[in-house]
Amino acid sequence: MRDVPPNTDTLELPSPTVESMLVCGSDTVAIAVAGDSRRLVATRAIPRGAHLFDLQGRETEEPTRYSAQIGADLHLDT
Repeated sequence: MRDVPPNTDTLELPSPTVESMLVCGSDTVAIAVAGDSRRLVATRAIPRGAHLFDLQGRETEEPTRYSAQIGADLHLDT
């Protein structure tokens, strides 16, 4: 896995499935872009139990366009 260079907005990757990675204000995670999809990915090794970011919203069993899955049948809708 490659580190995102400091003070950059994107990291271009040679992988055919990931077009680029958007920097999201974290030195640990970034947003991988592939076509119309986006996913949160680690940009470096993360120690178990490390605090990455805060999420706030209402818990729901159904996913929405803006929800994050936080459990097997649990989503947090921002």
